[in-house]
Amino acid sequence: MHSGLPNGEHALIVHQAGDLSNSCANVGPIMAPDKKFNVSAIFGNIKVDGTKNATIDREIDWPKDISLIGRSLVIHKLSVMEWSLRNKDILPLACGTIGFASP
Repeated sequence: MHSGLPNGEHALIVHQAGDLSNSCANVGPIMAPDKKFNVSAIFGNIKVDGTKNATIDREIDWPKDISLIGRSLVIHKLSVMEWSLRNKDILPLACGTIGFASP
């Protein structure tokens, strides 16, 4: 996980592009999976407590037919609720490109 996150809840969201340049500003919009699948690229909140321990509030059951490889996983400054109601131009706290390694 990421260390040094501020206390509170932070949205964990998959974005369309894996371009991490410009301080994560180029990750694009939220990934929009095919409508035939009942899934969301908004994975919930990472909760950070006063001891800097981070937990995720849900497990993710992602369909095998939708690849996440090459997308970005973004930790936002705001919670899911706050993020959905506010300006999306606030830069994220952290981001990374989803990939895989050979066994």
